[in-house]
Amino acid sequence: GLTRVVDKREAVQQERVKEEARRPQWEYSSETDAPSQKLSQQASLQSVNRVEFEFPYGKPQRATLIMRRHPRHGGDVLLTVERGQFNCGVSDCAIVARFDQGQPAKWAVSRPSDGSSTAVFIRDWRRFEQQVQRAAELVIEAEFYSQGARTFSFDVGGVNWPPGAKPKPAGKS
Repeated sequence: GLTRVVDKREAVQQERVKEEARRPQWEYSSETDAPSQKLSQQASLQSVNRVEFEFPYGKPQRATLIMRRHPRHGGDVLLTVERGQFNCGVSDCAIVARFDQGQPAKWAVSRPSDGSSTAVFIRDWRRFEQQVQRAAELVIEAEFYSQGARTFSFDVGGVNWPPGAKPKPAGKS
């Protein structure tokens, strides 16, 4: 009776702990910019979920959110996938993002100057970065060439950005 209920609760709790341990975490890196001798910094996070594109892209993949600060080039925020092509028209290129339980909003994005189709830069990167720092969850929907709209979820809570800053409590403004 009671022992079985307690055992089941403990098993559920252990599964929850294992699941949390498997969830992607923020990764930080930095390197010295040779000309300026100042640090270039980056924070990246993979999506919790994977999506699978049809042929020729195959295999399930996660998206990656990357925030960067460079001493000479400034800052930016990118969304990348391993395989596939973000669907960007000539004039209209956007993603839809929702932070926590807020309203979904359209964010203008642009392709990298090298023409890569597996990444987009979020244009209003400062405001986006501020939203990331205040949120616990971020959901992004993006359109992909011949694959339609796909949704990625990120556990953005607890980001330590810029590196060395005190993380803000998730979900607080």
